[in-house]
Amino acid sequence: MRRALTLFLVALLALVAAGNPVQHRRLPGSPYILDSVTGEVHAWSVAAVQRAAYSGELFRVRRSSDNTEEDIGRNMRGLLDTAELLAFCGAGNGFVVTIYDQVGSQNLTQATTGQQPQIVSSGALITDSGGKPAMQFDDSDDVLLVGNGGTPSAYPVSIVTFADPTAGGTLFTPVVAASSNQYVDLYIHSTAGEVRAMSRNTSVQEAIGTTDLVSASVRRMISGVYASTTDRRAFVGTSQEGSTSTGSSTWPTMTRMAIGRLERSSPADPYGGLISDVFYFNTALDGTALTTLSAWE
Repeated sequence: MRRALTLFLVALLALVAAGNPVQHRRLPGSPYILDSVTGEVHAWSVAAVQRAAYSGELFRVRRSSDNTEEDIGRNMRGLLDTAELLAFCGAGNGFVVTIYDQVGSQNLTQATTGQQPQIVSSGALITDSGGKPAMQFDDSDDVLLVGNGGTPSAYPVSIVTFADPTAGGTLFTPVVAASSNQYVDLYIHSTAGEVRAMSRNTSVQEAIGTTDLVSASVRRMISGVYASTTDRRAFVGTSQEGSTSTGSSTWPTMTRMAIGRLERSSPADPYGGLISDVFYFNTALDGTALTTLSAWE
C-alpha cells in the first residue's frame, strides 16, 4: 500500500514538473453541468467550471486593501479555489472585476470600482442560501457587462440563472438596442418579486411568474425561455410559472449583454441579491434540459 502511494505521488509530481495541467482533471464530484445539455453559447460562473473543456480562470477579483487584482481559478474538483481567493483578499473585501465566459469569448467586466459586485466580505467568502459562492449585487448600480451583443442574433434563446434575490432587478439581459425601448430581459419584479421573461421591441411582451422570490430569499434556478417572437415562458426551478406570453415581439438589434442591470441608454432596474451562475443558450430549453440543469440548484 505504501509503495503504491509512493509511486502515485512520484507520478503526480512528474506531471506537475512537465507542465501538465493536473488542476484541470475531472475528479468525483466535479460539476461540469453544461456537458449534459446542448445549445449553450455563453456561460459565466463564480462557483465552478461548468464545462470539462474549459481551461481558463473563473473570474478576476480586486481586493480592497490596495486595489490589486488577480485571476481566480478552480480546485481539483472544478469548484472555486476558495483558499486562493481568501488568501489573496486577506481580511478585507473582494470585488469581481471580470467574470470569464466558459463557452464563448464574451467576458463581462466592470472597470468602475463602485459598480463591481462583491464576493468577499471582511475576509469571508460570500455564499448564497444554498452554500454556493456568489456575487452580491447592491440594488443600486452594480453591473458586469460587455459592449458586444454576442450570439445568437435571433430567437430561440434561453437564459438560465442561479440566484438568491433580496430585491428586484435585472438578472441578465442579452440584448439591448440603442433605443431605450428595445431589449430582452430576465428580471425580478421590484414590487411583486416574481420572475418575468420580457421581450420589448415596439411593445412590452412578457411571461410573468407567480412566486414571490424576494420574500422567499432562497437560491433558485430562475429561467426564461424565448422560443419565438410569440412564445415567452418564465420558470422557477423546473416548473413553468404563469401563462405563456404570446404577443408579438421581434428580435432587437444587439449592442451589449449585462448581469445585474438593464443596460439600455438610460440604465435601469438594478438587481439586489446574489448570483452564482448565468447560462445563455441558442435553443428553447425543454423540460429534460431544465431538469438536468436543476441538479446545480
